Amino acid sequence: MFFEKIFSFGGGKPAVTPYDKSREKPVIRVGCCTGEKMAGFKSLDTGKFREVMLIQSEKDFQEFLRRYAVEARDVDQDVLEF
Repeated sequence: MFFEKIFSFGGGKPAVTPYDKSREKPVIRVGCCTGEKMAGFKSLDTGKFREVMLIQSEKDFQEFLRRYAVEARDVDQDVLEF
């Protein structure tokens, strides 16, 4: 049972991981050159971005919404320019 929780052998989905809505906002960062998308949270105080997962498909995006209990309308997009 211990290893099932760590390595997800049980096939169950991970529980919802809340974030501090008063300190962070959900953001999808998009690379301007490659189009790579990273989901994460941007600090409202410092503007620092905390990556949590790579988004390669709509399924990944839906998993991000589910895992962090985020509404799609609350997610901002941020384009990275190098």
